[in-house]
Amino acid sequence: MIKFGTYEELDPKYAQVFAYRRHYQGKTLLVISNFTDQNVVRDYDQDHASKLLLSNYPDDEGTVLRPYESKVYVFD
Repeated sequence: MIKFGTYEELDPKYAQVFAYRRHYQGKTLLVISNFTDQNVVRDYDQDHASKLLLSNYPDDEGTVLRPYESKVYVFD
C-alpha cells in the first residue's frame, strides 16, 4: 500500500507539515509529519481512521501535531 496506488498530496503550500494520502485496493493510508518545533493543528479527517498504525509519540492527540511528530493512519 505504501508503494502502490494513487498518491494525493495534502496542503502542498503549507510547508510546516507534509501530509499525503495513498489509495490502494479499497484502503487509504494517511501520512502526516510536522517539521517544526511547535504544536500545529491540522485536520485531515484522521478522527475517522480505522487505526493509527505508527507514531513517534506514545499517544494520539488527533488534530494536534506535536513538535516533529509523524503519524500514519489507515482507513478501511
